[in-house]
Amino acid sequence: MSGVVVRRLRPSEVDELRRVRLAMLADAPDAFHSRLEDEAAEPRQFWEDRARRAAIDEEVATFVAVEGDRHLGSATGLRLGPDEPALLVAMWVEPAARRRGLGRELVEAVCAWAERGGAKTVELDVREHNRAAIDLYRRAGFEVAAGPHPAAAAPDLMELRMARPLDRPQDGPVIARLRRALAGEDPMAVIEAAPAGDQRSLMLHMARSQSRKRTPAHLLSDRLRGDVYQPARVDARLLHEVEGAALAAADAFEPVTLPPVAPAGTNAVLAGLDQNLSVASVRGGEVLADPTSSLALEIALRRRAGEIEPALAATARVLRMQQPPPGWHRHFGG
Repeated sequence: MSGVVVRRLRPSEVDELRRVRLAMLADAPDAFHSRLEDEAAEPRQFWEDRARRAAIDEEVATFVAVEGDRHLGSATGLRLGPDEPALLVAMWVEPAARRRGLGRELVEAVCAWAERGGAKTVELDVREHNRAAIDLYRRAGFEVAAGPHPAAAAPDLMELRMARPLDRPQDGPVIARLRRALAGEDPMAVIEAAPAGDQRSLMLHMARSQSRKRTPAHLLSDRLRGDVYQPARVDARLLHEVEGAALAAADAFEPVTLPPVAPAGTNAVLAGLDQNLSVASVRGGEVLADPTSSLALEIALRRRAGEIEPALAATARVLRMQQPPPGWHRHFGG
């Protein structure tokens, strides 16, 4: 943002603080709890006290976007208690300076201040009809946490409570781009049309987000509930003996050790199976479901390299998602 700096308000910037505050109340009277005529009537001491607190207090901080000596916008953070979420309030950018990324920078400044102070979450209230603000907050990582409900200062207007957890990793460029795109009318169409690399980044982002919410108790619960995670009721030593005997009997074949994953769609493309029968990974692969499909890929590569009649054999643990017969598991030796 050439020429514009986002920083904390200074105690001496009383006049700019008042000018911007009155401008935001005049520009968007439905968006804020205070009324223009009330704050315009406040004496200078009121504004000096507000500027001093906003500049140095640990419980309130106002950040401003400054170009030269002029404030183009501001946002304020509040801390109501050590165990309470921080609040983002009074976020506004003057109309001539919008669409330059200043709103996002102000939001990030407040969130960074709240995180330094020990807050785990930042919350805000936004009028339900203010779609531009809602889209901005979504792109900054906020999600609707409650509402719509009547606004405290204007019961005839509905507002939403949005929240952003501060322990979430910062968005990378791909996720930031997807957040901007998903602000449209058909998020699913945007996801389906995105490049495969962007889709993988989105899935990794979601997996990481979900894993951060889980506890050992969740893992134990899943282990007990899901047959996919249960060990097979077979002696591991006996199984290895059987596999060894099978490989020994296939002495005309070259034994290979297959990886536990295959390229995404291996069984759908080569065997015509429904993709839902395989366990897809978020990194563009799938859990091994049939070693013969992976062996087919290896044979094709060897033929491409000039080998005339490659003969390969393998044993592997595979996983399929169709319901197995009673007494069997979804994972088995193949």
